[in-house]
Amino acid sequence: MTGQISDSFFFNGEKYSFVASQPRFDFTPKVFDLTPASVSSACWRGFWCKYDISERGVYLRELYIHTEDEAYPDILNVKVSDIEYTECMAYRIIDGKWIEKQTKTEKYMGHRQYKNLMYPINYTGNIVLGKGFIHRYYMHLGIQRFYTYKTLVELELRNGKVINCIDRSAIAALVRDKIDASGKDMSDFPDVCSIVKQVNIEKGLDNIWWLK
Repeated sequence: MTGQISDSFFFNGEKYSFVASQPRFDFTPKVFDLTPASVSSACWRGFWCKYDISERGVYLRELYIHTEDEAYPDILNVKVSDIEYTECMAYRIIDGKWIEKQTKTEKYMGHRQYKNLMYPINYTGNIVLGKGFIHRYYMHLGIQRFYTYKTLVELELRNGKVINCIDRSAIAALVRDKIDASGKDMSDFPDVCSIVKQVNIEKGLDNIWWLK
């Protein structure tokens, strides 16, 4: 599976990527009668979200979606944004020569954008978020793992409100040190699970659910 676009969370004024949750953080656009459909290998579920987390709670701020019927009605009195385009270079062979031409392509890979929704998410559970992505640990497979982020936090929420925040960055650093010491090439899809298990055993981290 291609690396997937991650949901993002804005917390304490900074942008984080989603890593894990327990129980599942299961927002779906179907609450707005929208049925997502995949239009890009980088987003098989057909949508991604941007959330705000503050003292007021958790809110869905922006929704990016490609719908099954390609219909985009107003939701929460918000109209879908106009399609935006970005400039890029296109290449083709003409008479045996590579020709480059400046062109435009649709932003968000065919997904449409809803802005400023501020839809409340009444979630109770734990969410792990990461920021400061370290690209050398990237794996071309699904959502990126916890150790790929320099900063890692675990938030405990009750009815959408943050009641605890734990810095888990040191655990991510331990796993990266083990990967580096092993000399594993991330492009070969190494068995990182065995390294995580080793750190779990050595440090007695059995109580941390997202390491299992």
